[in-house]
Amino acid sequence: MKLNLKIGLRIYKTALAIFLCVVISNFFGISPFYPCIAAVISMESTVINSYKAGVNRMQGTFIGAIIGLVFSSIRKGNPFLISLGTIIIIAFCNRFKLKKSIVISNTVFIAIMINLTSKSPLEYSFFRLLDTLLGIVISVLVNYLVFAPKLHEKILEVMDEIKANILNKLSAIAHGGELVDLEDLSILISKYNTLVAALEEEHVIYRGEDLYLDSFVNTSKSLEALFIYLEALMLIKEKGTAISSDNIALLSGVTGISGEELMAVRDKDKGTDTEKEENIIFNYNLRKVIEIYNKMMK
Repeated sequence: MKLNLKIGLRIYKTALAIFLCVVISNFFGISPFYPCIAAVISMESTVINSYKAGVNRMQGTFIGAIIGLVFSSIRKGNPFLISLGTIIIIAFCNRFKLKKSIVISNTVFIAIMINLTSKSPLEYSFFRLLDTLLGIVISVLVNYLVFAPKLHEKILEVMDEIKANILNKLSAIAHGGELVDLEDLSILISKYNTLVAALEEEHVIYRGEDLYLDSFVNTSKSLEALFIYLEALMLIKEKGTAISSDNIALLSGVTGISGEELMAVRDKDKGTDTEKEENIIFNYNLRKVIEIYNKMMK
């Protein structure tokens, strides 16, 4: 049995961040455990996501430390106080939309309350904040400086997949087929929109790619409209429709299939009556799809 182990750049960068955390921690004489954990959690697919993950962890550490200090000053190890503190932390994080900080908040709080360390609660809290900050800084810097994610290249790759998908669907329509599923295209468009949104967030970091951004955003809007037109085609096509001569000419230019061949397919399967109401609606939506596709190809 063969194992398909794909090691991407993010894995190498995570390993590098851990290596640096261990080296720097040893140099300063502190435990590398918490910096390494923070670095692993903060290493995301984009720099801005790494920063957000790091902020979530810092917020969680700070919340857990503050509440842990307050409750430990009353009485450490008290089951009632530990349970009450956990409730307060979760309620607080939910109230202020810090749900991603809940786990680390409770982890730090419980560590203080059950005295997992010989340090005082104040000293423990301070070093947890320091350790976490070190791991986050290393992770973000590694993600930014070492093979920084090229979002515009990923966007262009997905765009090529989307174009090929749309062309396949137009070719199927040209040959008299019917659209039965748009799920594959929907997934690609969603992936495209996610990458564009990430690029928008990181436009300050990727300043050299700003000239792509407006084009990507406009394409995203066009794809939304194109998908709606395709959904209409999928519904109308079920009734049996004939492609107009104008759209045949457009399809011929897009698919490379001769107009004569397309007309022969239409006349054989659907007839030449393109003035029926459903045909008019069908051809309007088809023309819109082709127009958007041609615009994307420029």
